[in-house]
Parts: sequence; structure tokens; C-alpha cells
Amino acid sequence: MRADRFSVQWGRAGGGTYYDEINDRIIIDRNSMGDGKKLAKSLSHEIGHHKFQGAEDYSSRAAYVHRQLRNEGAATLENALVRAEILAAGGPDIGVSGRNSAAYEWIAGEYSAGRIDRDSALNQIAGVFGAEVPSTDPTKNYLDYYGDHYDRKIVPWLKSIGKVPEPFSEGQIHLGHGYPAAGMYASLREKFSPEISDAAVLDVAVKAREVGIKPGDAELHLQGDRVWVFSSQTPGFRFQADLAVSPPSVRESLERSTQLDAQQVVQQQALSGVSR
Repeated sequence: MRADRFSVQWGRAGGGTYYDEINDRIIIDRNSMGDGKKLAKSLSHEIGHHKFQGAEDYSSRAAYVHRQLRNEGAATLENALVRAEILAAGGPDIGVSGRNSAAYEWIAGEYSAGRIDRDSALNQIAGVFGAEVPSTDPTKNYLDYYGDHYDRKIVPWLKSIGKVPEPFSEGQIHLGHGYPAAGMYASLREKFSPEISDAAVLDVAVKAREVGIKPGDAELHLQGDRVWVFSSQTPGFRFQADLAVSPPSVRESLERSTQLDAQQVVQQQALSGVSR
């Protein structure tokens, strides 16, 4: 924190702990005073927000929400990594914020072991974090929380400066955003003709992930409006799709892909025996 020249200050009791990027500081809820473990957990989380490098994306509601969830993923990952460092040094368990803390600890362990990269870790945490409930509004989850903020605050602001956001359509698939389906989509897009819409390819990509096919292993067999997708490495991993049927929207497929990632994390966590 000193190296980056930002400060830590006590805030009002009950005011919450948060990262104040504009003023280069972390504000700590005064109610945390004297609770070392809680302070360490809060600081590690807020430092994760500080270290997150993802640029703001106001191009669409889905893009904005995904960016915010990756930011939460960066904070949660940092919290989990600091927790592991303290435990390895013989210190107490500071815990990881969130109802799905065990899943976050497992993902951090996969990242530390080199089995996944940082981008994948952020995406996996983001996929789970969307179901978390913000303390400031327990009536909604973070997917709704950030989506509502975009609708109420970002859209009016964009309109006021003459930048009306476009609907999240086929032409706005940003693979650089790190959506869970991005790798499979990129692998399949080049195998389909340009006449096949991005929405149709993305729908097939998500279905391929659902049956366990990996991006580099996906093979296609096309016959009219029918497409068979199968794994070149794992016998039995295959499915059939009808391209004549209207596919879900790009936004719906991206949301389904994120939900799939969350389910896979929970399943992997259960298989590895991780528990709280």
C-alpha cells in the first residue's frame, strides 16, 4: 500500500469498508477496530480491487456486469491468497468473504498450483459471485445489483453525454472480456461459414461446454441445417444441434455460460472434498 502511495483510514462505524479509488485510500469501518482477522480479510479484499486492471466497459449491460463481477473476483482472489499465506506462516484463518467462500478458496488453490491462470480464476469466481447477496441490498444478488445500477445510473449518464448504449447484439461479442464461453466460441467460429450467425455459434459453443468438450478438441460435421459436434479426444462426448431453430440471444447464452461455470466449480469442489 505504501509503495502505491495510498492510505488506509478509519471511516464511520457502520459505514462499511471500501476502496476509494479517486482519493487513493481504503476506508475501514470503525466497527472493525480491534478485530485483527476481520481487518486482514477486509484489507486483502480491498487491495484486490486496487490491483484489478480491467477497464470500465459501458458498451452494454452484460459487458458492464461482467466487468464488475471480474473486479469482485480479483478482490476475492486476493483475499483467498492472503488467507493461504497467513495459514502457511502459522497464523489464524482470516476466512474469505462470501457465502461461497469454500468455492473461492478452492479456485485460489487451483490458481496457486498453476492449474489455471489468473484470467480463468477471475472468470470462475465471477461466475459464482453473481449469486452472492450485497450487504447493502439483501433483496437481490450481484447480477441484479450491478444490472440495476447500469439501468438507473449508467444509461442516463451515457444518454446525457450523447453515447446511447446499443443492445448487446451479435456484433458485440467481445472475446477479450474473458467470458467463460470465449475459448470455445473462438474455436468453433472459424469452423462455421460466415452465413451462420454469431448467436448460433455461441449457442453451439455453450452446449459443447455443457457436454464436456474442450475448445481445442471440438470437431464438426455439417449436413444441411444439422451440425454434429464431438470431441476428437474423448469418445462419447458429442451432441447434435439444429441450425434452423432460432438460437437464444447472445446475452442469454453468455449468462448460461457463466451459470455453467459456477455449477462446474461447485461440482469440482465437491469432488475434491473441499468443505468449510
